[in-house]
Amino acid sequence: MSAFDKVRKQNRIRYDLAESAVLQFLSQEDWTAIAGQSESEECKSARAELEALLRKIDVTERRIQKTHTAMDAEDIDAATIAVLAARVAKDTATLTTLTSRKEALQTNLETACHKSADLAKPEVLLDLIRENTPEANDVRLRLRAELRKRIWRIGLVFFPENGMVGMSVTYINNVRHLASFRRGDDRVILVEDIQGPGDVAQRVKEFLG
Repeated sequence: MSAFDKVRKQNRIRYDLAESAVLQFLSQEDWTAIAGQSESEECKSARAELEALLRKIDVTERRIQKTHTAMDAEDIDAATIAVLAARVAKDTATLTTLTSRKEALQTNLETACHKSADLAKPEVLLDLIRENTPEANDVRLRLRAELRKRIWRIGLVFFPENGMVGMSVTYINNVRHLASFRRGDDRVILVEDIQGPGDVAQRVKEFLG
């Protein structure tokens, strides 16, 4: 059902028809391509945090190396050696902390990016879609769990003038694909390179015409 709007009539569609269209859409998707189009925001954030830390480690290691080189100079006095030694001790302690943090961030990155790996492995999901029936409660529960691993949002846009419904599926890595279907019609039309709902309607209208 569309959201309430005091200046527009609400539109609605039977749940079983919408469900059938969504599952048909998912059955036709190129899952490997979806997985390769983008990383999830969680994965990107974890990767950026790790890369920033690695840069700090590199800078600290270089500074320690330069300080050791300065300490090896033949004409250096005891007071300067003491200052440089204190600097090395401080940087070494910082490096130990950074290195410990690196292990945790590497684990976070692997965990965050592994979630998107499910997008490239649709076999379990597709098998459950084929087995899905209103009576198969266990299958439907497992199907819902598999969908939640891969999909962030499913949206519908109603075009009441021609009985069409636009559908958007946004995956967990923020890749968004669109399709359209008409009430009473068993065809679901995938539409690529969409600029907006009006573009979807026009393309599907031309296709059906």
